[in-house]
Amino acid sequence: KAVIIQLDAEGICRDPAVVDAYLNDPLVYTGKITARLSAEMLKTIQHVTESATKIRLPIMIVQGGSDKLVDPSGAQSLYDSVSSEDKTIKIYDGLHHEVFNEPEQRQVLDDIKVWLEPIYPFLDNLWHGVCVEDNYLISITYMEFVVKLLRLCRWHVGRNRSAPAFPSEHPQSF
Repeated sequence: KAVIIQLDAEGICRDPAVVDAYLNDPLVYTGKITARLSAEMLKTIQHVTESATKIRLPIMIVQGGSDKLVDPSGAQSLYDSVSSEDKTIKIYDGLHHEVFNEPEQRQVLDDIKVWLEPIYPFLDNLWHGVCVEDNYLISITYMEFVVKLLRLCRWHVGRNRSAPAFPSEHPQSF
C-alpha cells in the first residue's frame, strides 16, 4: 500500500484531553492515509462540490477557523454553492476541527439551537439530551440527539407529502 500522509492529531482540538482520548480510542485509526483513501476522499469532495447546487433545504455549516485538517475555505465554498434560500455559515475563529469538543462547545451548540428553533419550534423536547460534563461533550448523548433530529427532519419533510415518513409518530414522541 502506498501511503502519502499522516494527520496530526493535535489538529483535532485545542483541548489536550480530547486529543488524548482520540489517540487512545481503539476505534480511531491513527496510521497514515493510503493513496487509495486519499483518491476516494478527493472523488467525494468533487461529487459534493458538483452536487451542492441541488441542496435546497435549510442548511447550517459550522467550521473551525483554525482547522488544520480541513481548509476552512472549503466551508465557504460549499456555502456559496448551495442553492438553499435559508443557509447559514458559522466559522469559529481559533477553533480546530472538532468544534463540538472545543472549550467553546456550548457556544457552538447554542448557535445551532438558535438556528434550528424557527425551523423546528418543538426542538426543546430533544435538546435537553445534549449536555456537557467536565467540559467534554458526551458523544453518545449528542449522537442520540443527532439521530433523533434526523428522524424528526425526515418526519417533517414527510408530513408535507401525501404519506408521512413516520405516520404513527409526531414530534412529541421522540
